[in-house]
Amino acid sequence: MKEIFLNFSLCLHTNPVRRSFNIMENLFSKCTRCGYTSEPYALVCPMCGGDMRTPSNGQNGGYTHIKYNPWTAYVSMFKKATDYRSRSRRSEYWYAYLMDFIIRFIMMAILVPAFMPEFGPAFKTETYETVAHITEYVYMVYTLVILFPQLTLTVRRLHDIGMNGIWAAMTLFPVGSIVILYFMTKDSMPGYNMYGPNPKETE
Repeated sequence: MKEIFLNFSLCLHTNPVRRSFNIMENLFSKCTRCGYTSEPYALVCPMCGGDMRTPSNGQNGGYTHIKYNPWTAYVSMFKKATDYRSRSRRSEYWYAYLMDFIIRFIMMAILVPAFMPEFGPAFKTETYETVAHITEYVYMVYTLVILFPQLTLTVRRLHDIGMNGIWAAMTLFPVGSIVILYFMTKDSMPGYNMYGPNPKETE
């Protein structure tokens, strides 16, 4: 009788159908707070608002600890260029824009003397004008390339304070940009919201 039970248990563990069920179970998202199982690839638990993402490498909810500075925030902005679902904290937003400002300032420092006669003949050489024209094209391309990453960063920052990302469309209007600027200064919403956990608590 014992041998029959052992053979039956072994059959269950090696059965292809059982393995298929295990694979299907792993596809579904499980809340790290209340244990509720939701549809595949869900980010936020519909029951308690908890994080549905699977932790990896012992990290909390798949997040990694990042202490942002201008460079890391700038790189993160490009890495998350297609992420319009999660949240971004204030330091990530403002450090990324600070790095953008530094890059633009350097390019403008090259461009301005080439097009303003007040700077004198020292900046009117053929070599300098060539460099200035190249910088002008680089600046235009750079502005186009960074447009989308900055937009998604603004959307994630709005998510962080509990607002819908559609508010980012206000940057199309002068007055709207001032309103968005105010929103960007607000602190993260504590705990979980519909866009995920508080980045300050998980990073």
